[in-house]
Amino acid sequence: MFTIKVEGIPTPKGSKTLAGLKIGKPYMREANKALPAWMSELKTVLSLKMMESGAAFTGPLQVEILFLMPRPKSVTREYPSVKPDTDKLCRAILDAAEQAGVYFNDSQVVDLYARKRYADNQTPGALITISNI
Repeated sequence: MFTIKVEGIPTPKGSKTLAGLKIGKPYMREANKALPAWMSELKTVLSLKMMESGAAFTGPLQVEILFLMPRPKSVTREYPSVKPDTDKLCRAILDAAEQAGVYFNDSQVVDLYARKRYADNQTPGALITISNI
């Protein structure tokens, strides 16, 4: 089991836009331009944690994620019940963890718990816990 915090503004993965044609076939790209920087930060931090902890996780896994979102100045609501979608935020984390070698395939994740809150007195980012079941 390990827990890490990745600082930065959590960015969703999954929405695509048509970028044009390649060899006569449609070419899609990620719609969010901030995604490459977020994915890079995730992979870097997760890779460093993997070097500390050793081998990749095997078998079924549980992943818990707390997304700490920046609160816009004019917002007074208690919860960030607006975009980005929690499931797309999770997709970025799960894909980055696979690419960093934390586990072999994100299909190993059988329990996924995610929360999205405002980071009022904290640095925005994601607190990630991964453990075997």
